[in-house]
Amino acid sequence: PYNAFTLTDAGSIFLQAGQPEKALELTDSAAARDPGLSWFFNYVRGFIFIVLGRNEDAVEVLKTTEFADAPLQLAIAYMRLGRQADARAAVEKMLKSTPAATIQSWRQAWNFRDPSILDQAAADLARAGLPSGRAQ
Repeated sequence: PYNAFTLTDAGSIFLQAGQPEKALELTDSAAARDPGLSWFFNYVRGFIFIVLGRNEDAVEVLKTTEFADAPLQLAIAYMRLGRQADARAAVEKMLKSTPAATIQSWRQAWNFRDPSILDQAAADLARAGLPSGRAQ
């Protein structure tokens, strides 16, 4: 319970289970314990802020990490802020590092209790230019 990496992982689980406030509490605790893990807890915080509707906060923390699909989370936050050009640039950045990234593959990495969270995020990613991954 005192390991910052484990606290951040637990935050991700609470986020997907529908408890974003608890998730933020855990990631804040991780940040206080080990600032060197900012690449990881800011990645998780980014999605927490998106779920909480705090998209400006999401952009600020997601700009500090390149971990995993952080550019796609950044694209979601940008879309919700009406910053389509920035969202498209974030998707392009993701596709340069991971050309096989699709909405379908992205959805498989997340498992939210409330499926509408992924549905809305996937729609944002589609508008930002991420390929669907389904046969055309």
